Amino acid sequence: MNRLTLLDAMFLGLESPELPAHVAGLQIYELPKGKGSAWLHGLMEELRQRPPGSPFNEKLRPRLGGLPELVVDEDFDPDFHIRHTVLPRPGTDEQLRSLLARLHANLMDRDRPLWEFHLIEGLQNRRFAFYIKIHHAICDGATFSKWMSQSTTVSASGKDMRPIWQRPRVRANRTARTGLDALQAPVNLLATARDLGLGLGQLTGKLVRRRFLQGDRRIALPLSSPSTALTAPPTASRNLAFTHFPLAELKAMGKSSGATLNDVVLAICDAALRRFLSEQGQTPAQPLVALVPVNLRPPDSEEEGNLVTSIQVKLGDPEQTPGERLAAISASMRSGKEMYADIPAVASQAYSLGAAGLAALGSGLHLEGILPPPFNLIISNVPGPRETRYFGGARMLETYPVSGIAPMSALNVTVYSYDGELFFGLVAGRRAMPHLNDLKLCIDEVYEEFREELPGAD
Repeated sequence: MNRLTLLDAMFLGLESPELPAHVAGLQIYELPKGKGSAWLHGLMEELRQRPPGSPFNEKLRPRLGGLPELVVDEDFDPDFHIRHTVLPRPGTDEQLRSLLARLHANLMDRDRPLWEFHLIEGLQNRRFAFYIKIHHAICDGATFSKWMSQSTTVSASGKDMRPIWQRPRVRANRTARTGLDALQAPVNLLATARDLGLGLGQLTGKLVRRRFLQGDRRIALPLSSPSTALTAPPTASRNLAFTHFPLAELKAMGKSSGATLNDVVLAICDAALRRFLSEQGQTPAQPLVALVPVNLRPPDSEEEGNLVTSIQVKLGDPEQTPGERLAAISASMRSGKEMYADIPAVASQAYSLGAAGLAALGSGLHLEGILPPPFNLIISNVPGPRETRYFGGARMLETYPVSGIAPMSALNVTVYSYDGELFFGLVAGRRAMPHLNDLKLCIDEVYEEFREELPGAD
C-alpha cells in the first residue's frame, strides 16, 4: 500500500463537482499505412489485455484519523477504465473538442483506480486520438509527462508497445518525505515545523523588504489580482481550445533580451488575454497575476507523484509593446524566483497551498467580486519528448495538455513541448468563458505580432 502525501490529499479535499481535480493529455496519431478501423479494434482488444501496474491498479482507502492510502483493487475492471469511442462523420477537430470537454468535466469514481483511457476513432485525415485522464492526487504534470513518454517509442516498428498503465505491479513508496509531506513522519515533525516557521518568516520578510523598502513593483502581493470574468463562480461544464507553434521561434523571441521560454509563453498569454477581455468589454487597469507551477525535483530525479510548488507572477501593464511586456514579465519571474531562493520546500509549498486555500474559501463563501482573487489564471510549462514518437507503429502528430481550473480562476493554459513544437492546451469554465476559441485566436494573433516585433524571432 502507498499512503498519500498531504499535497496529494489536498487535491482530493479541494475537489468538487464544479472543480474536478484531474489532469489529462490528448495524443493525436496518424493511422499506419494500410490500417483502418479493424486495426484500431484489434488495438483496443490488445490494450484491454495489458495488466495495470502501480498506481493504475490501486484505489483509495480512507484511514481513520489519517491520510488516505492506495491499495490494490482486486476487482479491477478493464472495460471501465479502457474505453473506445467513435466520432460521427465527418470527425472534425471541433467534434473532438466537444467530446473531450464532456469527458473532462466528469468526476472520477473514487471507488476505483483514479484514471481513464479513451481511444477515439473517426477523426478526419486518417487520424485517431488517445485521451488519458488521471487524478491530480496520483501525479503532477511532470510525472504524467514522464509516464506518457514512457508509453511511446522512438521506433515505428510497432514493437515494445506499452500503454501508460502497464507498469510494475509493486513500486517504492511515493515521493520522498520532503516539504509538507515530512510533517507526517513523527521523527521529522520538529525539524519540519522549524523549517516551516523559519521559511514563512523569511518569505514574509523578503516580501516586505523587496516590495515596500526596495520598491520592487514586480512582486505580486497577496490579493492584488484584478477581478475579471475569470473570477466567476465555477460550474461543471468546460470549454477547450488548442494551438501550437514552432518551439525554436518561441525560444528565439526571448534570446536577445535574456528572457526564457517560460517568460515568452507568459507574455503571449498575457497580451492575448488582455485583448480577449477588452473584446468582452473588460479592461483591467491593474496587471493580471498568473499562478505558475514549479517542479521541485532536482535534475534527473526519479521521484514520482506530486512534488510541486507555485509562484504568483505579476504580468504586464495594460499598454505595452511586446518587448516591454516581455521585459516586465521576465523581471517578475526573476523576482518571484528570488523570493523563493533558499526557502525550505515546506515553506514554499505552504505559501502556495495558502493561495489555493484562500481561493477555495472565497469561492465556497461566494465572495467572487468582493474578495480579490489570489491569481487570475494558471500558466504551466511541462517539457516533453524532443523526437517523433510512435505507439504500435502509429506516428504521434500532436499532443496537448488538458489540465484543470482553480477556484476564482476559470482559465488554465498549459503548454507541452514535443518534436520541435510547443502545444498549448486551454481549459476554461464554460460559463465564465463561453467563447474560449476567441482567446485561442487572440493567442495566434499575438504570436505573429511577437514574431514581427521582437529581434531575432525570425
